Amino acid sequence: MAGLVVLAVSGTAFTADGEAHLGREAAAIRVDEDGQFASHRAYLRRTAEALARSDTPRELALAAWLRQTAEAMPPPPDAEYGRRTMYTAPDPVANAWRRRAAQSAGDDVIANMLLVAGARRPDAISQTAARRWADAEPHNIAPLLLTDAPIGIQLEAAARRPHYDSGFYSTVRWIRDALVAHPADTLTRAHFAGNHALTPPVHATMLATTLWVGGQTAPRLARINAACTPGRMDTVRRSHCETLASRLQSSDAALTRLLGTALGSRLAVHEDEVAAIESLRRDTAWRTHALQLARQGDGVLQFDRLLDDASLLTELQLQDRMLADAGLPVTPPAGWTPPAI
Repeated sequence: MAGLVVLAVSGTAFTADGEAHLGREAAAIRVDEDGQFASHRAYLRRTAEALARSDTPRELALAAWLRQTAEAMPPPPDAEYGRRTMYTAPDPVANAWRRRAAQSAGDDVIANMLLVAGARRPDAISQTAARRWADAEPHNIAPLLLTDAPIGIQLEAAARRPHYDSGFYSTVRWIRDALVAHPADTLTRAHFAGNHALTPPVHATMLATTLWVGGQTAPRLARINAACTPGRMDTVRRSHCETLASRLQSSDAALTRLLGTALGSRLAVHEDEVAAIESLRRDTAWRTHALQLARQGDGVLQFDRLLDDASLLTELQLQDRMLADAGLPVTPPAGWTPPAI
């Protein structure tokens, strides 16, 4: 799982017995890696059990997500063959927790988002949760695009909703707070960040963000692109696709803004439309570059601190504050060009 283990190997000596030397280093690395996975898997399982005991919808949904994440992590190598086999079978305990959470989630947006995002793949529970989320937020496009409704119906319904809110910020904040109540030990926290010391809140912030990024939270762009193919749309479908692209481009999260720019690029025909897309790409490139500068040093600590600021409601607002704190503008300075890749 991305972000859980960082290993570095350098300075390997190639001598007369270099092959054996390298083998000893590889064995040591494998043992260290196994220990790091094992410690974090144990923490995820332990925390999942503690959360599930509350028997409340949010905690049950997060508990199931944590347990599924633990079971998906690489197990120790097979004793006979030295190979790893990823856990792929559904976990019955996690599934039972998800069913219990779904029974009482009601119109709790975060509980439903956790059931959607934490699904191993879309299923009946996550689809029902997405529909409950859509009913609870009738102006929000995001949950509609996570349902299994036909894409034409999704696009038509999305055109009647004025904004796209992924729920990233509020959900990551809630997950972070839930994890802080069950802190990992010092060694497990260090393993998470490549043996760097982390405080419990910072570790919880990193884990919450890792979960969200790896969850079922983004609209399926391939499905949207297939429905919004130039030359194969009537005027009504094109209008719906253009509306969705515009909504995504002004959404609450960086990822969905990128998806909106990509969709807008497919639809752009006239010179002014192409120029608008290029301007969006330049703005995105600047924001990415500026955030890298702003995060130098204590970026994760700053992110954790800003999660506690109740005036910040979205990921983009948080990014704007980080740039302001670093004395950097949110839009590219005149004459700035993106660095060559």
